[in-house]
Amino acid sequence: MIIGFKSSTCSIALVLFVLGWFGCAAAAEKFGPLTQSAQGIRMSVNLAGKEANLSWRQTRQLSVNKMITSFNGNELTMGPMVRYPGKDGRTDILLLIDTSDPRRAPVVDQKMKIIERMLAGIRTHHRIAIAEFSKGLTVRTPFTNDRNALVSELYSIKAEGPITELYKSVLEAVDRLAKRGADRKVIFIFSDGAAEDEAFTNEQVVESALENNIIINGIGFPAKGNRAIAVQSLERLAKETEGFYQEANASLSRNSSQPTYTLPPSFYKSAFKLIDSGGRRAVTLDRSFRFPFEEQAPLLVSMAGEALDENRVPQPLNVTFRFEIERPLPKPEELISFGREKQNLPIVMGTGGVISALLLILIVVSIRRVIMRRRQELEATRPIAFVKVLDSEQKIYDMIGDSLTIGRGEENDVIFANDTVSRVHALIKRTPEDGAFSIHDLNSENGVLINEKVSTEETLFGEETIELGEVRFRFSINS
Repeated sequence: MIIGFKSSTCSIALVLFVLGWFGCAAAAEKFGPLTQSAQGIRMSVNLAGKEANLSWRQTRQLSVNKMITSFNGNELTMGPMVRYPGKDGRTDILLLIDTSDPRRAPVVDQKMKIIERMLAGIRTHHRIAIAEFSKGLTVRTPFTNDRNALVSELYSIKAEGPITELYKSVLEAVDRLAKRGADRKVIFIFSDGAAEDEAFTNEQVVESALENNIIINGIGFPAKGNRAIAVQSLERLAKETEGFYQEANASLSRNSSQPTYTLPPSFYKSAFKLIDSGGRRAVTLDRSFRFPFEEQAPLLVSMAGEALDENRVPQPLNVTFRFEIERPLPKPEELISFGREKQNLPIVMGTGGVISALLLILIVVSIRRVIMRRRQELEATRPIAFVKVLDSEQKIYDMIGDSLTIGRGEENDVIFANDTVSRVHALIKRTPEDGAFSIHDLNSENGVLINEKVSTEETLFGEETIELGEVRFRFSINS
């Protein structure tokens, strides 16, 4: 008897599709971050689970009053806009003061007065530290929100350095900031831009700053004569790390060999304003993220509003960010092509109907076994809780078993490369009998803070903010 092979081959294709679907679902859980910049906006996208987390900041004065996202041509549902810093955002700012060349001591004193006035704009979510540089970097204060402590230390800084190691010092500043768990990280450089360190380059600084998502702002105090052009090094650092550059106005008086520097009033108003601009928004992903689509599909984020041009005249703002998402599955026609190619392949069978029926039953049973096995595997690896780091990357760690160790050492389940975190700092565990969660301080040096309260052992109910030294994260239970 001549029969077609269509039923069995389509069933095989169905098996491939089921396996591929589960693979796709797992692969689409996390993706990113992806970052783009255009028209004064820096946009980042993180895909996690069923949400896309959008975060953005401004690099110039503008306002956004409309925002739309779509994927593969379909508009997505968006959550409310949360203006930065929200409830728990934190910005770490490192002020770098050039103290090289004792002959420019009066200039350094003027920098202190400018910084003191600038610190009047400090906000509760800012953590600011002061450092000086000449031959290397010297940090003068810890990161703090105490303006009086910062100003007090400020006026003890003197111009005593022999040379200017600009790039080496800024690289060290970037490295220090990179280890901190803040949402936004910023460096202000107060300098004439002279750089005498030939072993380090602008490119090295920019690459490290971009890799660690650190903004560099340059405040230029041009020297006299031919040396004035050196401030271009600060302007370039700021531009290439998407910060801003502000050059101080210099004026000479008859009674002084050093110029007097002033900054426009707008600087003091906007110095921290741009750092704190923008916000974040959650986008609910539709099922197209788990279903086959073309080789690449665009996730589009469109923003409209108003921006100020170079003459501070308002102009319409319309910008669209296009993030290409790779296709996680073979195309549907690829999954069933085997069946199409073989559907007319003849076979000779004596009792074809019975054998075909038995073969179909066998395939259906096999499919069910594959699905059940896959469900069991997924259930065994299903997280019971999550640890979400409260910084710019917002990385999420899964808690799979009944315990999760956190620390700086490689033996931990969650590792934070931060000097303020102990080698084995804390333990989160679940009691199998009642399913209760708790956190335990494992004799750490800097202790454990739960919702800003010190604790050595505490029951966790979910959505607590936990601090281990400088690292902050949120604990959530997977219900």
